[in-house]
Amino acid sequence: MNAHINTQHGKTQRSIIGLTFATILIVLPLYAYKVYLKQDYTDFSVYYKAGLRAQNAQWNEIYNLGDGASPFRYLPALIPFFRPLARLSLAQAQMLWYFLQFLAFGLGFLWIYQTLKLCLHKQSAKRALTLTCLSLLFILRFCLDTFTIGQSSSLLFLGFCFGLYCWVRNKTTGMVVGLLIPTVFKIGPGFLYGLFLSAKSREKFRAFKVFILGIFALSTFPLLMTTSWSISKKLWMDWAQIVANDSVYYDSSHYGSQSINSFLLRGVNWGWFSLSIADRIHLCLSVIICGMTLAFWLLRRPRSLLGRASFFSLGLFPYIWVMPETFKYSLTPLAIPVALILASFSGAKGKHDLRLGAGHGTKIGWFALIFGALSLSIAGRDVVGPSLFFSNQIHSIPLLATLFLAMANIQLAWKESINSGFARFLSQLLHLNPKVLGPWEELPSRTRECDYSVLIPVPLQSSACLDAELLSKLVLDSYKCLSEISGKTFEILLILSGDLYSELHPIVEMLQQIVRSRLETNPGMKSGGMIKIIRHTGFAGRGTMLRAGFLKCRGKNLIITDAEQFTHSNFFPQALKLLQNGYALVRANRRLPDSHFEIPVKLLPLVYGRHRLGLWFNQIVRLVLPIQTSDTHSGTFAVTWQLAADAFAVQSSPGFLFDLELSLAAIGHGYREKDLPVSVGFEIEKNFRRIFLETLTILFGLPALALRYRRGCYRALPKLEGITADDWGLSPGVNAGILKLAQQGVVKRVSMMANCPYLEDHLDELRALPDVQLGLHFNLTYGKPCQKDPNSALPLIERAVRGNGYPEGGMISSPGRFMLEWLNPLKDRKSQRAYVQAELSSQLEKIRKLGVHLQYLDGHHHIHLVPGLIDTLAELIQKEGIQRIRLPYDRSLWKTAQAPIVLLSLLARRRFKKNGFQLYACIYPQKGCFQDHGILRAALAKNPQAEVIVHPAEKNDLGMLEFPDSYAEARVLEYQALRMLGFGNKDIVCES
Repeated sequence: MNAHINTQHGKTQRSIIGLTFATILIVLPLYAYKVYLKQDYTDFSVYYKAGLRAQNAQWNEIYNLGDGASPFRYLPALIPFFRPLARLSLAQAQMLWYFLQFLAFGLGFLWIYQTLKLCLHKQSAKRALTLTCLSLLFILRFCLDTFTIGQSSSLLFLGFCFGLYCWVRNKTTGMVVGLLIPTVFKIGPGFLYGLFLSAKSREKFRAFKVFILGIFALSTFPLLMTTSWSISKKLWMDWAQIVANDSVYYDSSHYGSQSINSFLLRGVNWGWFSLSIADRIHLCLSVIICGMTLAFWLLRRPRSLLGRASFFSLGLFPYIWVMPETFKYSLTPLAIPVALILASFSGAKGKHDLRLGAGHGTKIGWFALIFGALSLSIAGRDVVGPSLFFSNQIHSIPLLATLFLAMANIQLAWKESINSGFARFLSQLLHLNPKVLGPWEELPSRTRECDYSVLIPVPLQSSACLDAELLSKLVLDSYKCLSEISGKTFEILLILSGDLYSELHPIVEMLQQIVRSRLETNPGMKSGGMIKIIRHTGFAGRGTMLRAGFLKCRGKNLIITDAEQFTHSNFFPQALKLLQNGYALVRANRRLPDSHFEIPVKLLPLVYGRHRLGLWFNQIVRLVLPIQTSDTHSGTFAVTWQLAADAFAVQSSPGFLFDLELSLAAIGHGYREKDLPVSVGFEIEKNFRRIFLETLTILFGLPALALRYRRGCYRALPKLEGITADDWGLSPGVNAGILKLAQQGVVKRVSMMANCPYLEDHLDELRALPDVQLGLHFNLTYGKPCQKDPNSALPLIERAVRGNGYPEGGMISSPGRFMLEWLNPLKDRKSQRAYVQAELSSQLEKIRKLGVHLQYLDGHHHIHLVPGLIDTLAELIQKEGIQRIRLPYDRSLWKTAQAPIVLLSLLARRRFKKNGFQLYACIYPQKGCFQDHGILRAALAKNPQAEVIVHPAEKNDLGMLEFPDSYAEARVLEYQALRMLGFGNKDIVCES
């Protein structure tokens, strides 16, 4: 079978290659004859006339507005290139120009072929040739038109293709020289030099040097040709005048032009908007298109040769779109993105060679190629007729085709690239986003096995200022100092993280040696203290490393210090004594008069400058936040375990701004604070890059922290009475999660799905909890009906929607479908009511048989909000003794995809009250709340008595169910966040 497919594939390739070469053999003599017979105007006539005037030294006539719509518009540097043509007759020169065009296109496609061979590996030469032939056939019509009009597009095409090949081969000089060809002709292609934003610094410097040399050489051509500075200057000024008056001698709204500017000008002619508005739109779109392309090059880095080629291809589209006029002669470079999109379909999947494409071809790529072939390649006047041809051109369909090609190219470039170093640098600034951290994946132990835990984050990255000797001294002095405290046990946790982490790193080896030496002197660490190394694999920010250490530590009190500076250990006993006397946070303050610095003389200016900056920073902090200390970032402080638990629970900053969050948590919970003087030592000072990064972090971070503080993210959480967990019975993981949260006292109400197979799983344990209320989670949209004979009562609803993804006998899979069926005026309302009443009765009966007393009702997917449904079910609900029903009205949902729930709640409120049901305020937290514990606590604290709708699960086992459920992994996130609420509400005694 595979051999047959390969044979057919080989025949197809040979057919495409044969067709292309046959076409070339036909086109060469045919168009040579057509060019020979052509006697009317061509663009080549303009070049020839310029060369003739240069030969006759008529320098004032080369750029002449009197030539009407056909003046010479190219740079003076190109005049020497056209001047030799004037030595031939016009007919001879025209034929020579035709063969030069043909040769230029041929060389251009040769470079495309060589590029594809690199991208698809040299063993795929035949495939690369096939794709090159297809790209040639795609733009063949543009090439043929270029021959007859005598345009210079072939030379531009050659320059683009040669530049592409050199870019992929990482030949900087060749790429710069190649792009100079189209740049000196049209200027716009020079935008592609922005590609070097995605290159290494050495490449950028070499490219800049070669470019400057090239421009200097080109600028001297007119001077060498005319041997007169004044004439050369006049030529440049005349050329500038010609370019500035482009709109005077040519109408950019011409139907044949497919630039954005031409499309807008045609819109002006049709009366869509005024000329001034069109100019503003064109300017804005030009800035946006160019800016976004440059940003892509700056923020992404190609990870393969196909990626490098697609980066180059991206730069062609701003040139095509933003030019004042873009005729079909300018569209010949589209062969490059077409070839690369085709190559993305031909990539060898499953191979890791960076030179191979990854098979990223998508539906967008296929659509772009097909649409482009129909609107660009085939849509010639001689093929589709004048009516369809002019309609296609006037309505800018070719412009739309280039847009689709660009979308496919962007998708390919994205998939074949990774974040650049600059993007990773910027991402560090965005780590203030609380979604980076999320809830604790594990809860710290409540059993405090030792008296003190010392946390020392060790950032192993290039921006860190670590000195191995000082770090060793800090660890050993801390161990010695704590060992001298009689009758106390302690641990020192070294949290290692960063891109430079390795077992062979000198600092890692040094710390491991310290651990081994302590084990030798204190075998088993059964008394005194112990030293541990914790490897943290997440983002190497100080805040995240401290959190990792906090989750692993076992001490009743915590001491946190900074590995980048030596803090004298005499701070430790003083701070711990204050913790025993009722203080919760004791800082080492470097700004106090009694504090001391031990630094080398060479660092005096830097440290003094940092000291002044620190004073200004703390003044700003005190203006923005209610923090009174004059040193928030000494990096050393002692804290009780309870305050640490409260602070790390609401942490949003992974970096050094967590120190501010610790202070805000202390203020929000009413803990006592104290500052002590400290002696610190430095050997290495922070570099400029790190200071700049921290400055930007402060610039963006302080307003964010101020907003979080005002929202109440750092305040103590009141007792919550209304957290309601839905979907009991859906899966074992859901039941286990709800049960554990209920046992912690977090969940106060549990909504049960009567028709789910795991309804009775752990039900006895749940019923044994006295403070947990149970309700019916009425369900019409998931699983199988509870009715014994479902075929008798639901033909109009259930049977109508079978085949929608559920097995035979399954319910409707979405509330939207149910609503459409329920509100359809053509349906039998009597049968519909009978179905929902029978299903509610069956679900109530099943719950009743289990001995469960139901105290409220809500709906799965909030199905009870469907207009008219509650009127049908009210009598049955009240007969069961249920008086309370959920109204999930939460105004914050207006900004989310669940806004229809708010609208349905507003519509249902009056019907609920009319039927005599009790309604309560409701909070419906979204995913962002569960990712940021501080935001969740702030939202819940607004109304502690409100019903809070949650869907927790201890583990994601929903993929094992008979009926799938789309809300799966997020349930685990909810469970992790909710168990932190229970953890924070417990009173933990951590006496020394």
